[in-house]
Amino acid sequence: MNATRLRENETNSDFDSPWSNWTIGGNNSYFLPPLWHFHRTLASRPRIFPSELSAGHVLEIDGVDFNVRENASKHATSTYELVQTRQASVLRRGEPFTVNLVCQKRNYDPNRDSIKFTFEFGSHPSTPKGTKGVFQLEHADDTTSGGEMSGWRARFIRKSGPNVEVRIFTPADLPVGLWRLYIDTWYENRWSQKLRHTHSDPIYMLFNPFHANDSVYLPKAAEREEFVLNEVGKIYGGSHNRVKGRPWIFGQFRDSVLPAVCHILETKAKIKDADRADPVQVTRAISAVVNALDEDGLLMGRWDGNYGDGTKPFEWTGSVAILEEFMRTQASVKYGQCWVFAGVVTTICRSLGIPCRPVTNYISAHDTNRSLSVDKFYNEAGEEVTEHSLHDRGAPPDSIWNFHVWNEVWLQRPDLVADYSGWQVIDSTPQEPSEATYRCGPAPVEAVRRGQVGLSYDVTFVFAEVNADLFVYVPDPKSVWGYRLSETSTDHVGQLIITKSLGYLSETNDDDYDTRTEAYKYREGSMSERLSVMGAVRSVGGNALHHRYPGPAHQDVFLQMIDLDQGVYGEPYKASLFLHNQSSKERTIRVVMSTSSVFYTGRKAHLVKKGVGEFALKAFERETLSMEVLPEDYMPKTVEYCMFSNRFLVTVAETEQTWTGEDDFLLAKPSLKVSARPELPRAHRSCHILVRLTNPLSDSALTECEFSIEAPGMVESLKKRFKDISPGETAEVSLTVTPWRSGSTTIVAAFNSLELFNLTGSKKVTVV
Repeated sequence: MNATRLRENETNSDFDSPWSNWTIGGNNSYFLPPLWHFHRTLASRPRIFPSELSAGHVLEIDGVDFNVRENASKHATSTYELVQTRQASVLRRGEPFTVNLVCQKRNYDPNRDSIKFTFEFGSHPSTPKGTKGVFQLEHADDTTSGGEMSGWRARFIRKSGPNVEVRIFTPADLPVGLWRLYIDTWYENRWSQKLRHTHSDPIYMLFNPFHANDSVYLPKAAEREEFVLNEVGKIYGGSHNRVKGRPWIFGQFRDSVLPAVCHILETKAKIKDADRADPVQVTRAISAVVNALDEDGLLMGRWDGNYGDGTKPFEWTGSVAILEEFMRTQASVKYGQCWVFAGVVTTICRSLGIPCRPVTNYISAHDTNRSLSVDKFYNEAGEEVTEHSLHDRGAPPDSIWNFHVWNEVWLQRPDLVADYSGWQVIDSTPQEPSEATYRCGPAPVEAVRRGQVGLSYDVTFVFAEVNADLFVYVPDPKSVWGYRLSETSTDHVGQLIITKSLGYLSETNDDDYDTRTEAYKYREGSMSERLSVMGAVRSVGGNALHHRYPGPAHQDVFLQMIDLDQGVYGEPYKASLFLHNQSSKERTIRVVMSTSSVFYTGRKAHLVKKGVGEFALKAFERETLSMEVLPEDYMPKTVEYCMFSNRFLVTVAETEQTWTGEDDFLLAKPSLKVSARPELPRAHRSCHILVRLTNPLSDSALTECEFSIEAPGMVESLKKRFKDISPGETAEVSLTVTPWRSGSTTIVAAFNSLELFNLTGSKKVTVV
């Protein structure tokens, strides 16, 4: 590599004036020795003759060997493909690393040669702001090197022929991303001729969850393995009574990912260079830049089922293809939904060294007016009224999603008390602006549990998502405003909060999750839970004493939905309701019963079937009402994720008792069977991936079939078209691939057709 000389101004070779101009590399940039140096040295400095300043005396650095693989092993970054295939330096801050300075012209003389290192970050490097480190090479007996204030140091280790081995120490709080290195050398005296070597290869500095002084330090090795180093995980959807996991390839070590992440943070995220040292600010920036609701975001969200000009959210098998498409087009990628956003956020955070995981909240509230409650209105036909507010029709309605996925990141919160360090919620799904930008968090999970809604960032919003009270209103002609409160539920929202288990990924079922519900809220019904809600309501200016309960009414008819825990796509299902007249008098019952296909956001897609009836229920009589729904009823109206909702509205004429019920459920679809041949593939040798599917529909062929397959280190994300699959037919797609690295990996496959879509499967294999 070329070294650039700093040449003395030839018009004053005797150094008679300390204000002599110096040029860098022959260009027109100048700098002057500082004024304090002039006063200190004017009378005392020795006279230096030009013959002593010949180029041969100044040590020339011909190159810098960063010992890429050796350092990567010590920094736990060996799995980055940039290290293995690109020989790029991927380092963790706070951890020392070694470099070899190659000096081919002559050997290094520790008594007469001086070496200065300058590391720079960002567009305007600054030592006070922590984006620049300047320090000299020191020996064992040195006490000053110029780098102590910032934590930067360089210690001489040994000479080996023309090489000088140096150990470099970095601060544990420097900004993460791409750094640049310059090395200046001079001979005996700082006034001598200087040479500058510019290291042209990229130097990636990451957060360090392995180092106790780093603010993302995660003490347990098993947790670091899962939340930093694991490339494959599961993101959960479905319903709280039927959890459905989807394998997801995070792929944070792919050679395209870390450069893409650094580019996005540098050019798209609204974050200062110095703030990239702070994981609080970095994760907040990530939650904003991943969504495209603000300008130039990474991923565009869509929830209406119309994806013709992009990729359907359920066709993605991992994050890498999304990042690569963004880098190719420099335009927001179409399309994602909450779980896709969460998968990409996990990839970005883990690539930077921030412990991160996706978390799913079932029955997730979106409180639009910060009341910490969700108001739902129904009309006489039993249909939910979306234009709900009679006094403010311009306000968006509150809503409840069947499930919602966000992320947790592990980091210290020096801006808060120590109790609030640890897991923090960040959410990149655009729902509400935070400080004029669509982002959320980091909100301490412990603050959410305690109802400390006044803390940064966005604790109020997350608290409502997991612990808002639900108020149901029905029409009432006697009411001034036309509605009355019929029901209050304090335990409907936040039914179940889960994340993938530590070190366990099931290929055959979805029991591989850990429950996080009680980390977000005290046990439902407990005094602690109610106190946290009341305290939170007071904090946002609400009336915690009433927190709304319906007025006195006769409730002598007991009603209960029969939840549809089990159901299979392609087979009939039922909407069922149990009634018990507990009074000694006959009651006139009016029932509105409907079933609809729904998006996972809780919004109705299509009405599938509806029944309305009125009948007399005798004293103490019990009755079960059921409405059967056939495949031909629901299959043409099925939307993504195969989710449906049974809704009930019951009124008792004699007592004006009103009851509503809603049961969201999904019908089970088959999983793909994934295998590899041979079962132990060998690196750099061809093998076969097999994906098998049996059409479960008895009277319908599957058309426009497409398989998607991806496996870290084995096969990049690809799609394969397939012929129509007849009813009951078993189809198998075979793919020949060549793994490019050894170790454990997971094959993830997805299948989509017009009639049956969003099928997934996975298989863990070991490449030897």
